Amino acid sequence: MVLKGLECTLMLSDDDAESCTVRCGAKAVRGETAQLAEYAAALRYEDIPADVIHAAKNTIADGIAACVFGYRFPWSQAIVRYAQQCGAGKSVVLGPGAPMLPPPFAALVNGALAHSFELDAGTRVGVGAHPFGTVFTAALPVAQDKRLSGKKLITAFIAGSEAMLRIGRATGRSNEHRGFHAPGTTGPFGAAIASSLLLDLDTAHLLNAIGIAGSVACGLRQFSVSDTGSMVKRLHFGRAAEVACSPQLSLRKALTDRTISSKARPGS
Repeated sequence: MVLKGLECTLMLSDDDAESCTVRCGAKAVRGETAQLAEYAAALRYEDIPADVIHAAKNTIADGIAACVFGYRFPWSQAIVRYAQQCGAGKSVVLGPGAPMLPPPFAALVNGALAHSFELDAGTRVGVGAHPFGTVFTAALPVAQDKRLSGKKLITAFIAGSEAMLRIGRATGRSNEHRGFHAPGTTGPFGAAIASSLLLDLDTAHLLNAIGIAGSVACGLRQFSVSDTGSMVKRLHFGRAAEVACSPQLSLRKALTDRTISSKARPGS
Protein backbone atom coordinates (compact mmCIF):
# COMPACT_ATOMS: atom_id res chain seq x y z
CA MET A 1 0.00 0.00 0.00
CA VAL A 2 1.18 3.57 -0.60
CA LEU A 3 0.43 6.87 1.06
CA LYS A 4 -2.96 8.20 0.00
CA GLY A 5 -3.84 10.70 2.75
CA LEU A 6 -3.76 11.48 6.45
CA GLU A 7 -6.22 8.68 7.20
CA CYS A 8 -4.31 6.02 5.26
CA THR A 9 -2.02 3.13 5.93
CA LEU A 10 1.74 3.05 5.81
CA MET A 11 3.77 1.87 2.85
CA LEU A 12 3.48 -1.76 3.90
CA SER A 13 2.24 -4.87 2.18
CA ASP A 14 -1.25 -6.20 2.88
CA ASP A 15 0.28 -9.04 4.87
CA ASP A 16 2.22 -6.57 7.02
CA ALA A 17 -0.91 -4.50 7.54
CA GLU A 18 -2.80 -7.52 8.82
CA SER A 19 0.06 -8.47 11.14
CA CYS A 20 -0.43 -5.33 13.22
CA THR A 21 -3.72 -6.68 14.53
CA VAL A 22 -3.23 -10.44 14.68
CA ARG A 23 0.35 -11.10 15.74
CA CYS A 24 1.68 -10.73 19.23
CA GLY A 25 4.66 -11.80 21.28
CA ALA A 26 8.00 -10.05 21.80
CA LYS A 27 9.42 -10.82 18.37
CA ALA A 28 6.37 -9.58 16.46
CA VAL A 29 6.05 -6.48 18.63
CA ARG A 30 9.63 -5.46 17.93
CA GLY A 31 9.11 -6.06 14.21
CA GLU A 32 6.01 -3.86 14.02
CA THR A 33 7.60 -1.06 16.01
CA ALA A 34 10.68 -1.22 13.79
CA GLN A 35 8.51 -0.95 10.67
CA LEU A 36 6.98 2.25 11.99
CA ALA A 37 10.38 3.73 12.79
CA GLU A 38 11.94 2.66 9.49
CA TYR A 39 9.03 4.09 7.51
CA ALA A 40 9.22 7.44 9.31
CA ALA A 41 13.01 7.72 9.05
CA ALA A 42 12.97 6.96 5.32
CA LEU A 43 10.20 9.35 4.28
CA ARG A 44 11.30 12.27 2.11
CA TYR A 45 9.25 15.25 0.99
CA GLU A 46 9.92 14.44 -2.66
CA ASP A 47 8.36 10.99 -2.21
CA ILE A 48 5.06 12.27 -0.82
CA PRO A 49 2.18 12.42 -3.34
CA ALA A 50 0.86 15.90 -4.09
CA ASP A 51 -2.62 15.10 -2.78
CA VAL A 52 -1.16 14.06 0.57
CA ILE A 53 0.79 17.31 0.86
CA HIS A 54 -2.39 19.20 -0.04
CA ALA A 55 -4.32 17.31 2.65
CA ALA A 56 -1.60 18.07 5.20
CA LYS A 57 -1.66 21.78 4.40
CA ASN A 58 -5.45 21.84 4.68
CA THR A 59 -5.21 20.10 8.04
CA ILE A 60 -2.69 22.67 9.25
CA ALA A 61 -4.83 25.61 8.10
CA ASP A 62 -7.91 24.10 9.72
CA GLY A 63 -6.04 23.48 12.97
CA ILE A 64 -4.63 26.99 13.18
CA ALA A 65 -8.12 28.41 12.72
CA ALA A 66 -9.41 26.15 15.51
CA CYS A 67 -6.64 27.40 17.83
CA VAL A 68 -7.31 31.06 17.06
CA PHE A 69 -11.04 30.61 17.70
CA GLY A 70 -10.51 28.61 20.88
CA TYR A 71 -8.00 30.99 22.45
CA ARG A 72 -10.81 33.12 23.95
CA PHE A 73 -12.35 30.47 26.18
CA PRO A 74 -11.72 30.34 29.95
CA TRP A 75 -10.28 26.83 29.88
CA SER A 76 -7.81 27.92 27.20
CA GLN A 77 -6.80 31.00 29.16
CA ALA A 78 -6.25 28.89 32.28
CA ILE A 79 -3.72 26.76 30.42
CA VAL A 80 -2.03 29.85 28.95
CA ARG A 81 -1.65 31.36 32.44
CA TYR A 82 -0.13 28.13 33.73
CA ALA A 83 2.34 27.98 30.85
CA GLN A 84 3.36 31.61 31.34
CA GLN A 85 4.48 30.78 34.87
CA CYS A 86 7.20 28.65 33.32
CA GLY A 87 8.83 31.61 31.61
CA ALA A 88 8.98 33.28 28.22
CA GLY A 89 10.37 31.69 25.08
CA LYS A 90 10.60 31.98 21.30
CA SER A 91 7.88 29.55 20.22
CA VAL A 92 4.58 30.78 18.82
CA VAL A 93 1.27 30.23 20.56
CA LEU A 94 -1.54 30.16 18.00
CA GLY A 95 -3.84 32.81 19.45
CA PRO A 96 -4.39 36.55 18.97
CA GLY A 97 -1.96 38.48 21.16
CA ALA A 98 -0.67 35.25 22.69
CA PRO A 99 2.67 35.12 24.54
CA MET A 100 5.77 33.44 23.15
CA LEU A 101 6.72 30.38 25.21
CA PRO A 102 9.45 27.73 25.51
CA PRO A 103 8.87 24.82 23.08
CA PRO A 104 7.31 22.31 25.51
CA PHE A 105 4.82 24.85 26.85
CA ALA A 106 3.97 26.23 23.41
CA ALA A 107 3.22 22.63 22.39
CA LEU A 108 1.07 22.15 25.50
CA VAL A 109 -0.95 25.30 24.89
CA ASN A 110 -1.36 24.80 21.14
CA GLY A 111 -2.44 21.21 21.60
CA ALA A 112 -5.08 22.28 24.11
CA LEU A 113 -6.18 25.18 21.90
CA ALA A 114 -6.65 22.87 18.93
CA HIS A 115 -9.35 20.96 20.77
CA SER A 116 -10.62 23.85 22.88
CA PHE A 117 -13.96 23.96 21.05
CA GLU A 118 -13.64 20.54 19.41
CA LEU A 119 -13.25 22.03 15.94
CA ASP A 120 -9.96 20.34 15.02
CA ALA A 121 -10.18 17.71 12.32
CA GLY A 122 -10.23 14.13 13.54
CA THR A 123 -9.92 11.06 11.33
CA ARG A 124 -12.02 8.10 10.33
CA VAL A 125 -14.20 6.43 12.96
CA GLY A 126 -12.32 3.79 14.96
CA VAL A 127 -8.93 5.51 14.90
CA GLY A 128 -9.47 8.13 17.61
CA ALA A 129 -6.60 10.37 16.51
CA HIS A 130 -6.25 14.09 15.79
CA PRO A 131 -3.13 14.77 13.68
CA PHE A 132 -3.00 18.54 14.07
CA GLY A 133 -3.84 18.66 17.77
CA THR A 134 -1.22 16.15 18.85
CA VAL A 135 1.41 15.88 16.09
CA PHE A 136 1.68 19.27 14.40
CA THR A 137 1.53 21.14 17.69
CA ALA A 138 4.58 19.16 18.82
CA ALA A 139 6.48 19.55 15.57
CA LEU A 140 5.95 23.30 15.14
CA PRO A 141 7.98 24.55 18.14
CA VAL A 142 10.83 22.14 17.33
CA ALA A 143 10.96 23.36 13.73
CA GLN A 144 10.89 26.96 14.91
CA ASP A 145 13.59 26.38 17.50
CA LYS A 146 15.86 24.73 14.92
CA ARG A 147 14.88 27.18 12.14
CA LEU A 148 13.94 24.36 9.80
CA SER A 149 12.18 24.62 6.46
CA GLY A 150 8.47 24.23 5.86
CA LYS A 151 9.17 21.11 3.81
CA LYS A 152 10.91 19.44 6.74
CA LEU A 153 8.04 20.38 9.03
CA ILE A 154 5.41 18.98 6.67
CA THR A 155 7.40 15.77 6.13
CA ALA A 156 7.72 15.20 9.88
CA PHE A 157 4.03 15.99 10.36
CA ILE A 158 2.97 13.46 7.73
CA ALA A 159 5.33 10.76 8.98
CA GLY A 160 4.26 11.20 12.61
CA SER A 161 0.59 11.26 11.63
CA GLU A 162 0.86 8.12 9.52
CA ALA A 163 2.51 6.20 12.34
CA MET A 164 0.02 7.47 14.91
CA LEU A 165 -2.97 6.62 12.72
CA ARG A 166 -1.55 3.16 12.14
CA ILE A 167 -1.34 2.62 15.89
CA GLY A 168 -4.85 4.00 16.34
CA ARG A 169 -6.26 1.62 13.76
CA ALA A 170 -4.47 -1.30 15.38
CA THR A 171 -6.07 -0.57 18.75
CA GLY A 172 -9.59 -0.52 17.33
CA ARG A 173 -10.25 2.08 20.06
CA SER A 174 -9.92 -0.70 22.63
CA ASN A 175 -8.11 1.86 24.78
CA GLU A 176 -11.31 3.90 25.01
CA HIS A 177 -13.33 0.81 25.88
CA ARG A 178 -10.95 0.42 28.82
CA GLY A 179 -11.48 3.99 29.98
CA PHE A 180 -8.62 5.83 28.27
CA HIS A 181 -8.99 8.78 25.89
CA ALA A 182 -7.55 7.82 22.50
CA PRO A 183 -5.81 11.14 21.61
CA GLY A 184 -3.92 11.02 24.89
CA THR A 185 -2.76 7.47 24.30
CA THR A 186 -2.03 7.51 20.56
CA GLY A 187 -0.98 11.15 20.25
CA PRO A 188 2.36 10.84 22.08
CA PHE A 189 3.59 8.30 19.51
CA GLY A 190 2.99 10.55 16.51
CA ALA A 191 4.28 13.62 18.34
CA ALA A 192 7.47 11.86 19.43
CA ILE A 193 8.17 10.58 15.93
CA ALA A 194 7.62 13.98 14.32
CA SER A 195 9.82 15.84 16.79
CA SER A 196 12.54 13.18 16.55
CA LEU A 197 12.63 13.45 12.76
CA LEU A 198 13.10 17.21 13.02
CA LEU A 199 16.09 16.53 15.23
CA ASP A 200 17.52 14.21 12.54
CA LEU A 201 17.49 11.16 14.78
CA ASP A 202 18.12 7.78 13.18
CA THR A 203 15.92 4.68 13.28
CA ALA A 204 17.47 3.34 16.48
CA HIS A 205 16.72 6.54 18.37
CA LEU A 206 13.25 6.72 16.82
CA LEU A 207 12.61 3.32 18.38
CA ASN A 208 13.66 4.71 21.75
CA ALA A 209 11.35 7.70 21.28
CA ILE A 210 8.41 5.43 20.46
CA GLY A 211 9.09 3.39 23.57
CA ILE A 212 9.35 6.42 25.84
CA ALA A 213 6.19 7.91 24.32
CA GLY A 214 4.30 4.74 25.11
CA SER A 215 5.50 4.90 28.70
CA VAL A 216 4.13 8.40 29.24
CA ALA A 217 0.89 8.11 27.24
CA CYS A 218 -2.18 8.88 29.34
CA GLY A 219 -5.64 10.41 29.47
CA LEU A 220 -8.77 9.10 31.18
CA ARG A 221 -12.28 9.22 29.72
CA GLN A 222 -13.80 10.03 33.09
CA PHE A 223 -14.57 13.51 31.78
CA SER A 224 -17.32 12.01 29.62
CA VAL A 225 -19.40 11.11 32.68
CA SER A 226 -18.39 14.04 34.89
CA ASP A 227 -21.03 16.30 36.42
CA THR A 228 -18.64 19.25 36.37
CA GLY A 229 -17.77 19.43 32.68
CA SER A 230 -14.98 18.18 30.45
CA MET A 231 -12.39 20.96 30.38
CA VAL A 232 -9.63 18.52 31.23
CA LYS A 233 -9.92 16.60 27.95
CA ARG A 234 -8.11 19.47 26.19
CA LEU A 235 -5.05 18.67 28.25
CA HIS A 236 -4.87 15.20 26.70
CA PHE A 237 -4.00 16.83 23.37
CA GLY A 238 -1.64 19.35 24.92
CA ARG A 239 0.19 16.81 27.04
CA ALA A 240 0.68 14.50 24.05
CA ALA A 241 2.37 17.35 22.19
CA GLU A 242 4.26 18.66 25.21
CA VAL A 243 5.95 15.39 26.05
CA ALA A 244 7.52 15.25 22.58
CA CYS A 245 9.31 18.52 23.31
CA SER A 246 10.06 17.85 26.96
CA PRO A 247 13.28 16.85 28.74
CA GLN A 248 11.86 13.31 29.04
CA LEU A 249 12.11 12.82 25.28
CA SER A 250 15.65 14.19 25.29
CA LEU A 251 16.46 10.84 26.90
CA ARG A 252 15.70 9.09 23.59
CA LYS A 253 19.47 8.91 23.01
CA ALA A 254 20.10 7.37 26.41
CA LEU A 255 17.11 5.23 27.39
CA THR A 256 16.13 2.20 25.36
CA ASP A 257 12.60 0.78 25.14
CA ARG A 258 11.83 -0.75 21.78
CA THR A 259 8.96 -3.13 22.37
CA ILE A 260 5.96 -0.81 22.59
CA SER A 261 2.86 -2.06 20.79
CA SER A 262 -0.91 -2.08 21.17
CA LYS A 263 -0.52 -5.84 21.64
CA ALA A 264 2.18 -5.71 24.34
CA ARG A 265 1.02 -7.82 27.27
CA PRO A 266 2.79 -6.64 30.46
CA GLY A 267 0.78 -3.88 32.12
CA SER A 268 -1.86 -3.85 29.41
